[in-house]
Amino acid sequence: MIPPEGFCQPEVNPPDGGYELTEDLAFIKKKVLPALFSHPYILPFRSPVNAKAEGIYPDYFKVVTKPMDLRTVKARLENGWYWDIAQCTADINQVWYNAKVYNPPEHTIYKWAVTVSSVTNAWLQKVPKVAKMSDSNKSHVFNLKVCENILETIMNDKSLRHCSEPFLIITSRYANDTYTPTDLDHIKKKLLAGFYKNAQEFATDFRQMISETYRFCIDKDPIIEQAQELHHQFEMAFAKRIQVVTEEVKEEVPEPMVQDAEMDETEILQNILSVGRAMEVELDNMVKKELEVLEEKRFEDARLLVKEIEDIAPEIMEEVIGIMQKNKESLDIESDGTVAVSYDDLSAKTIYEIRKLIRAKKQIKQNSIKLEEESMNVDVMS
Repeated sequence: MIPPEGFCQPEVNPPDGGYELTEDLAFIKKKVLPALFSHPYILPFRSPVNAKAEGIYPDYFKVVTKPMDLRTVKARLENGWYWDIAQCTADINQVWYNAKVYNPPEHTIYKWAVTVSSVTNAWLQKVPKVAKMSDSNKSHVFNLKVCENILETIMNDKSLRHCSEPFLIITSRYANDTYTPTDLDHIKKKLLAGFYKNAQEFATDFRQMISETYRFCIDKDPIIEQAQELHHQFEMAFAKRIQVVTEEVKEEVPEPMVQDAEMDETEILQNILSVGRAMEVELDNMVKKELEVLEEKRFEDARLLVKEIEDIAPEIMEEVIGIMQKNKESLDIESDGTVAVSYDDLSAKTIYEIRKLIRAKKQIKQNSIKLEEESMNVDVMS
């Protein structure tokens, strides 16, 4: 992609929180980068290349497909972008690679890149040796950070408050209850305390909270609909953002057979890719099925809403229109001032709020009629 402004600033803020600096990453931040920034040849590599200012636009971005610079690396270190040293050194080496792939060997920038690359490698030899995490452990660490971000969104995003609020803190109905219900606050405390070993354990608690709602609430309770929407939002985020982890299995084999190493690695890679594709397809199917169920429910709720709304008073209809406008639903105003509404196209949130309003108004009306009847009975008796 060719940036119209003439330069490309890579992302420096991690999308899902950030990671604490490991000992080797801290060494790069405190020792390696300062040494590079003080080098006399470093000027062309400090900041993103401004191709327009250098007179190489747009040709530069046709050759260099992954722009990188040292200030970006520095910002990423400060923001916790990297979870291990390999990611960081890959970005640093990308700077030298870009300079060499765009410029010919006799060009000054090419020669400077070769020199500074050698300086970098010399410094990297001094990086403290730390125990390396396995790929699966790295994925678990990443996924748990994503879980923190998903939970933060669910608990604090204004667009989700209408369905998440009842689940923030759930208290027992009776003082002598020995069972402690699962709620979002409890899940958050366990997550921040490092109780969960992986994202699946976190998801199990979240799903248990939803399951408890279905178990202990009656079908017509409005909280059921809120639980369904909250569950849908969670599963969508979880399916799209959590990495699939293939656990490493260690087996003790008495005497391994001598095989073609290259062929063996190819087969392993094919198996991993096959498993990954199968899991991706399975997740897609799960999401599609859930979306179909939710869409069917939304359509059924819209059908019921049409029946409920037929006989309501004009002043209530004004409140209904107000809810639609607040939720930015599509309203067609006819030439005579009549408002045309396609109820099938309303969002689940709008349908829920309108039905809640109508039920409340009907309850008020029924209470009023009941009071009038009781008053008439008193008059007759007197």
